[in-house]
Amino acid sequence: MKKQHFSFLILPLLAWACMPRVAFVSSQQECRYKGNLYALPQTVLFVSVEYSIKTFHAGPYGSYAKKYLGLDQVPLDDYTECRIDNLTLSSRQEADPDGYFVLRGGKRILKKIVPEFCSRGLLIDPAQKDYLPLSVSVLSSPAKGLVFTDLSVKNFYREKTDTLYKIFLQDSVFVRLPVYKHYLQTKTAEEKARETADLIIRLRAQRLALLAPEEVEDFTLQPGTESILKNIDEMEKKYLQLFTGSAHTEKISELFCVVPRFVSATDTVVLHSRLIENDSLLLVMNRGENTPGCLPSGRSSRGLPCRFPSRTGIEIFYRGKLLSQSYVYISQAGKDAFFLR
Repeated sequence: MKKQHFSFLILPLLAWACMPRVAFVSSQQECRYKGNLYALPQTVLFVSVEYSIKTFHAGPYGSYAKKYLGLDQVPLDDYTECRIDNLTLSSRQEADPDGYFVLRGGKRILKKIVPEFCSRGLLIDPAQKDYLPLSVSVLSSPAKGLVFTDLSVKNFYREKTDTLYKIFLQDSVFVRLPVYKHYLQTKTAEEKARETADLIIRLRAQRLALLAPEEVEDFTLQPGTESILKNIDEMEKKYLQLFTGSAHTEKISELFCVVPRFVSATDTVVLHSRLIENDSLLLVMNRGENTPGCLPSGRSSRGLPCRFPSRTGIEIFYRGKLLSQSYVYISQAGKDAFFLR
């Protein structure tokens, strides 16, 4: 009878002794424990954003577009517009810097349970985890300033002659002699705009003469006419930009890295752009019903620690507008627990 009572007492003790022993360590301190190093997982979010940036430069003769060419609503000021073309959200499991621990003993758990937990993302094996390098920000091409080419076919000045009179006394008689002064006078912006508009009209008239001659019956497209028409179109476009302005669009992409920290049920992060001045995204994360629990640190414990992720809703806003809504399983938003079997 005593042997049976003794066996009932010794079996739980043996089972408890076979459990792996865990010692939590800090990533900032030297590890003094012997065993296998593992870590609890943390989820890192990556937000990739592709922008289209349109830069507009107003033409130097924009204020005269209505007067000489009949063009309405021509922009008179430079501006820059930014538009998001594409946005992608991805995640990756990494080792939690505050979740490293040393596992000793428990051969069954080390051989079967630990690899299974690592494959399911409940644990991280730092020796087996492959971290791919990621570029934080990528600028596709440097922005270039827009400069309007000088397309003038006439001088920017005119020759002027002023006649002055000099009066002097000769033989008791006052005599007035003319004195001529020659100089160059710069044309005004309106005068140059009028000359440019006249040239545009002449180019259009020349194109019309090539495409619609007076004698339609004898019309045939001569060799080289297509090349001439192409040159006329290009010239008209360049001269017209002096009135309507010119725009340039470039593509840039940016990558944001976010490590969620759930102090409350909702975690909000502002993603400030490093490429676009005074521009940002708003990332709002709402975790599920699970309440995060913290494992003990700085002391030894029994059982295999693991972290169960929580299904988290993620919304991304840009200038008050919802751009993306999705769900991601985030480890640090879930629960920490011990596996005892």
